[in-house]
Amino acid sequence: MATSSGQAEHHVKDRLLNQGYKFDFFQATLLLEKLEDISTGVNETGQLSAKQIRFQPDISLGFPSSAIKRIEMDSEMYRIIVTFMGLYGTVAPTPVYFTELVSSSSSSDIKRSSLKDFLDIFNHRLISLYYRAWKKYRYYLTFQSNGNDPISEHLLSLFGMDMDVSIQAAGLPIVQLIKYAGILSMRVRSTSGLRTLVSDFFGGITVRIDEFLPQWVSISEDYQNKLGMKNSRLGIDFSLGNQVLDRSGRFRVIIGPISLARYESFLPDTEQFKTLQWLITMYVSYRLEFEVKFIIKGEEIPQLEISSQGTSRLGYTTWVLSSMADKDKEVRL
Repeated sequence: MATSSGQAEHHVKDRLLNQGYKFDFFQATLLLEKLEDISTGVNETGQLSAKQIRFQPDISLGFPSSAIKRIEMDSEMYRIIVTFMGLYGTVAPTPVYFTELVSSSSSSDIKRSSLKDFLDIFNHRLISLYYRAWKKYRYYLTFQSNGNDPISEHLLSLFGMDMDVSIQAAGLPIVQLIKYAGILSMRVRSTSGLRTLVSDFFGGITVRIDEFLPQWVSISEDYQNKLGMKNSRLGIDFSLGNQVLDRSGRFRVIIGPISLARYESFLPDTEQFKTLQWLITMYVSYRLEFEVKFIIKGEEIPQLEISSQGTSRLGYTTWVLSSMADKDKEVRL
């Protein structure tokens, strides 16, 4: 890896320029892209970058000993001379006299012949397409941690993620969500899917789901029952008051048993708790309400100590006990 002074980076660059023939073609091109942060040097967007990579075949009829003849640096441009493809050279599909003509005219003209320059337009394009075809479906080569690579964007779109808004707002590393594309892309949201998602995301913690929690839901005035009006059929849709008991719109996520230290990392003012809330909301959408209950191991429940150095927090990490707890404790957040 490069040091703060960039010595390793310069060492690799020097080796590429001085011993380019020892490198594989794809490896050398990738290294140059990384070292110089070249994104458009191989015609990926059709635009010219500050530094470019140009490909051209070797003007020779000799048997090649490696895929790369040499790598040159000319001003702000890297030039990779290859031996395996091109419109002139040993493996060219054109007649041999093309190579001889280019070679003779090139040697007599300091600025290179117009014929060679013309052919190199197509040479560069052909070799660029060859390189891009090799790289396109190798995800490990194109992957970017910020999710800006094409394959990551396609995977995120499978489960409806807006990379610029949703994920960045939650502050989550993109790589942590892509692995769940299979679960998140399913139309049916199930308890097993939510349990797997939360458990795996937080390192394999034990997770259970309690469904159909009863809750009182307010009825808007327009839908409240009135005599002589609609929605007033006894035994069907008639209700007294401005609230109704609902058992289908709320569930509980139970996490644990976990250690006290792990529980404290999930307190409401922590990033983990915000991440947990975001994951659950993202999975079930905003149609369902939920609550989270943590189960803390009984042997780790501390006795209450009132002091300026204490870390006890009322409602979260405070238990009034006469002796050590012999049972696990539950806390709802």
